[in-house]
Amino acid sequence: MLKFIKKLFNKKEIARIKELEVENEKLKKELEKLSEYAAEMEYCIEMNEREEEQQELEATTEKCSCGGHLIPMYEDHPNWITICTSCDKRSANTDMSPIKEPA
Repeated sequence: MLKFIKKLFNKKEIARIKELEVENEKLKKELEKLSEYAAEMEYCIEMNEREEEQQELEATTEKCSCGGHLIPMYEDHPNWITICTSCDKRSANTDMSPIKEPA
């Protein structure tokens, strides 16, 4: 096979092909490193976002006796029912209920 290739190309062309193969391998390794770096950066960004969300949650909600946070069960009615993020404890503020009892 090598003899066949040597007949098709001159020595300069063969040397250039070998250089390009080496360069191609270097670029593959570089791309691999960049992909790993990008994955690490995505992970760091995700962890930072989670940390910020946790800090915001701690700042804007009350604590449950288990250590979790009481968050609104329904976005449309945030002051009605709250649920704990850890133990599933619920508390209801009947004054804020959207369900009106008959008078």
